[in-house]
Amino acid sequence: MIDNLITVFYMLGILGIMIAVNTMLGVVIANKTQKFSRKKLFKGIGKAITIVVCTMLFCLTLELVPIVLKRVNINIPTDLITVLEIVLTTLTAYKKYAIDCFDKFKKILKVEEEV
Repeated sequence: MIDNLITVFYMLGILGIMIAVNTMLGVVIANKTQKFSRKKLFKGIGKAITIVVCTMLFCLTLELVPIVLKRVNINIPTDLITVLEIVLTTLTAYKKYAIDCFDKFKKILKVEEEV
């Protein structure tokens, strides 16, 4: 279980970096258009913290389910809830922010889509 939680923390670290990059790119775009808003920045930071905490807690519950069930004499295979499921959960959020960052890079660099 500890190894799985360490993996979760690594994945959340990667997700946190992607969220920070996304936020910084948003600030760059806002500064270019003179539409920077501190309120929007802090709202985004709050949202990012909420996403990371909720993802961490969700992954923790996935790890705890077999332990709790075992205490009430319900045995499930230990590989039923795998690290892969936890990693995929984290990668879902990562993909969303990666796509946002990619779009912001294109906007900053003025790259137009080829049709």
